[in-house]
Amino acid sequence: CLYVFEQELQAIVYRDQWYVARQERPQLSAGQLLARVARAYPETKIQRLFQRHDPPDATAIHSAQVMLKDKRQLSVDPYTGAVLGVRNLKTDFFTLTREFH
Repeated sequence: CLYVFEQELQAIVYRDQWYVARQERPQLSAGQLLARVARAYPETKIQRLFQRHDPPDATAIHSAQVMLKDKRQLSVDPYTGAVLGVRNLKTDFFTLTREFH
């Protein structure tokens, strides 16, 4: 039953990681974001970068999501490259719920 509402629940639980205030300056390029993550996490490799482009509202945008090879998912501010949060997908509640579904 929780799996049906996974996206809605994650949007509430991870709000501070998933959304950043819209700014009047340009976002960093994918290469710039990946370079900052690589410097912050040199012990592991980057698997992929993804970002949703459907804004949640007029005042916010989605953070960039970076998946690391060691199964951590980082939420990254697309304007500054700062890591907003880290989820360990080996132990994440929503990931485990999806696997058990």
